[in-house]
Amino acid sequence: WDLRKYRLIDKISHYDADIVFLQEINTSACDFFKEYLAKHNYSGTCAFDLATFYKQNKFKLYDRKELKYRYGKGALSITLEDSATNLLDLVNVHLKWDNKPPEEHIGCRQILELSYFIRGFRHGKRSILSVIGGDFNFGPDHKCLRSINQYYVDSHVDNPYSTFYGENIDRIDYIFHSKGWKASSLAVVQPLLLDGKLPTVDEPSDHTPVVVEIKPDN
Repeated sequence: WDLRKYRLIDKISHYDADIVFLQEINTSACDFFKEYLAKHNYSGTCAFDLATFYKQNKFKLYDRKELKYRYGKGALSITLEDSATNLLDLVNVHLKWDNKPPEEHIGCRQILELSYFIRGFRHGKRSILSVIGGDFNFGPDHKCLRSINQYYVDSHVDNPYSTFYGENIDRIDYIFHSKGWKASSLAVVQPLLLDGKLPTVDEPSDHTPVVVEIKPDN
């Protein structure tokens, strides 16, 4: 980790995204990323081992909420205001993984709570975009994703690629956005694997990043 955390900073600065979602970030890791990403013009906030960062020359923090699940930890929700006073609602998630059927799956229960929460976004005409991203721990065909797909668009549905390289290789990380917008998938180099798994020396995470550019669909 002492080596990988600096490589993660390099990777984040390479993509230079306006908004960054990170998962599995404990308190000490949060402090580290806040310190080093500030050098790349990012400000951020953490909760539930989640961290959301944004370019502070483009946005200011308008609101922040912590959604505590009945089962498990929770999701981190922030609202950003841009220079034109438009509002962007962002939710960073890391859902529980298990092998139980959907009716008993804790992650499914969490995503139902999440779906109820995001339908409550209300900022009037100033709210132009909602984004939900993170580690969902579901493959793209899992029935538990239906409650999100009903209201949001999978940004990589036309260009899917695997994002997790552990015991199994699958796409379990997503960026969903509100309807009326169009996402373009940015090139992410797929990793050279050592024994079929991540992380490696060159790839500091066991997940590859999901990188998109989101624009109005008109």
